[in-house]
Amino acid sequence: MSDLHGFYNNTTMQPLIEMFLASTPTSNPTSYQSASPIAFVTNNSPATISFHGTIDETVPVRQSITLDSLLNQSCLTTDHLFVVWFYHHFVSVV
Repeated sequence: MSDLHGFYNNTTMQPLIEMFLASTPTSNPTSYQSASPIAFVTNNSPATISFHGTIDETVPVRQSITLDSLLNQSCLTTDHLFVVWFYHHFVSVV
């Protein structure tokens, strides 16, 4: 996930996130901002590759798109691979 505030509003995992951050986005927005990877993207961020299953029910695909977009806006080397028909976890298929 790239944006905890956005993730919180679009998931059934709200109780887990509240436990992790000991707050809600309304009661402590700073906590959610500082725990979100998008808050740390700078022009000095390293090259990044992201993988996301297209049927991920844990983290919405939009979270990866948001991070990728921000990295691109910062003119950073980034690549994103959407893995068709994969959920949140990837199981080795040999």
